[in-house]
Amino acid sequence: EECRRLNAEELLTLEPQLATSAQAALLVPGETTVDPGLVPLAFAADAHRCGAHVWERTAQASIEEVCGAWRLRLPGLLQSP
Repeated sequence: EECRRLNAEELLTLEPQLATSAQAALLVPGETTVDPGLVPLAFAADAHRCGAHVWERTAQASIEEVCGAWRLRLPGLLQSP
């Protein structure tokens, strides 16, 4: 499929949550966009589901791979195994 221009009606049919002031768009089949702010949140949520502990706003002193796992040294906080 080739790229094509969408008019306001087509656009709002595909994306009904857009503002009604949207006038046109370009449809590029196979293209995907990602909100860069949501990517790390998705990674953290997946890690948490897999049993990881997630610390936010925490500086790390060092990160190293040990026997196929990651060891984090956190200044003044707990250290991972």
